[in-house]
Amino acid sequence: MKQWFCVRTNSKCEQRAADGLKRKGFEIYLPMAKRRVHAKGKTEKTYPLFPRYLFVDPLNLGFYEIKITDGVECLLSNNGIPIPLPSRALADIQALERLGYFDETTEVLRLKEGDKVRLAEGPLKDFVAVLKNASSKRRVEVLLTMFGRPTPYFVPLHALRPA
Repeated sequence: MKQWFCVRTNSKCEQRAADGLKRKGFEIYLPMAKRRVHAKGKTEKTYPLFPRYLFVDPLNLGFYEIKITDGVECLLSNNGIPIPLPSRALADIQALERLGYFDETTEVLRLKEGDKVRLAEGPLKDFVAVLKNASSKRRVEVLLTMFGRPTPYFVPLHALRPA
């Protein structure tokens, strides 16, 4: 199982730090978001979701190599000991990124009607449903098969995972 740690980068050096860590053999995750920057929506910009932060799996290569990488300011730590992130938190961020939650350039999700999704939280956790309506980025409608027939159910986007 991967053990992720949070790296603080120098100002506007997220990509430089990510490239340097990759060259050294580390596995990194730099969550990205997208938005329109022109008033008429003609230009799109991709930017780090968490400015000055990225996530790294040390892979037994050591923390010292992370700290001396160009663009890296420090590892988040407590009394000099790097703090591992809860794997669930990073998995949630990755799932939301795959679903297009941080992409402000699209009006609908990258999921389409009929796709199977898994509910990740709530009273119906781990149920598999079929996506019915994904016209909103915040709340979507799914069809659950309950008592032998499809039942509509509204759920927030962050509670869905690809099945």
